[in-house]
Amino acid sequence: MPERPYVRTGGGLAATSIELGKILAERGRAGFRARGTCMYPCVRPGDFLHIEARTVAEISVGDIAVFRKAGVLFGHRVICVDREARRPYIITRPDNSESEDAPTCDEDLLGVVSSVEREGRRLETSKKDYSLPERWYYGLTLRMHEGLPLLKARYLGALLPLQRTLLYRKLAGPLFGASVRDLSAMVQIPLLSGSPDALYRSLVPSETGDDFLSADAPAEWRLALSRTRDSSPVASVSFVSRPEGCPSAGWWISSLRVRPRYRGLSLEERLMKEAASIFSRCGGASISVSLPDKGDQGLFESLGFSSRPPVLDGCPAMSVDIPAAPGHTIIS
Repeated sequence: MPERPYVRTGGGLAATSIELGKILAERGRAGFRARGTCMYPCVRPGDFLHIEARTVAEISVGDIAVFRKAGVLFGHRVICVDREARRPYIITRPDNSESEDAPTCDEDLLGVVSSVEREGRRLETSKKDYSLPERWYYGLTLRMHEGLPLLKARYLGALLPLQRTLLYRKLAGPLFGASVRDLSAMVQIPLLSGSPDALYRSLVPSETGDDFLSADAPAEWRLALSRTRDSSPVASVSFVSRPEGCPSAGWWISSLRVRPRYRGLSLEERLMKEAASIFSRCGGASISVSLPDKGDQGLFESLGFSSRPPVLDGCPAMSVDIPAAPGHTIIS
């Protein structure tokens, strides 16, 4: 089966658009998973979109153009093409809106959606005229799609306190522990600052040199636990370095994430143990974390952190000291 060039969309859309543009320039085709409902029902969340490179001269009214504006990636319906202007452009509009987008010229145009893949079937991208019952049905399902993220957020918010209880952790191990036995750790260094989730260079922890935390090292990086059969992280912790001279100098945790279904399996402990090993070998003195949500204090206390004076926006802060490995110099 031929390789399908695929763009990960786990990170920011700005970085995704850069990655997509690079693949299109090299191969003329690419694909990624759709998010959002602005083109529903033609394009639905989770659909795989096959993208082909196009210029304005090759675009037709009715196509779904893929373009970027201010670093954000869009896929909207073409409603006007002007090839005679001094700078040829297209006008686009989402299927679920009456508001037109600003003109798009060749430098921002990546291509068109050549087909939509859903449940193994290739579907056309043309806009259809639906009967009144069909419009009612799709209007109802659209509201359901738009309401699901809010319901999911409320469900996960209610579930989190339960997952932090000792009883849940004791039950989760026997029930779900087998699903995380094949996890491996990777250090991921962003190629585009501020977007560590999309474009990065991956290293196994042992490949990080002794100067990994030096002044010339990356100012941000991520440690991820992933299954061997699935590169997307099950859990991750991201670090950012704040320069000497500012009140918050040193290494800080910018995010600690565990997928909801894997909470309660001590993955936070595994992440911090692996991180502490890297910091110790590379001479890092301490790791700090700011706690806008005071509910996280118990978690970090269980990871060995203790309270420190707040320095970031007045939020409570905690830190943990890392002893240097023999023969290494402490880096503040």
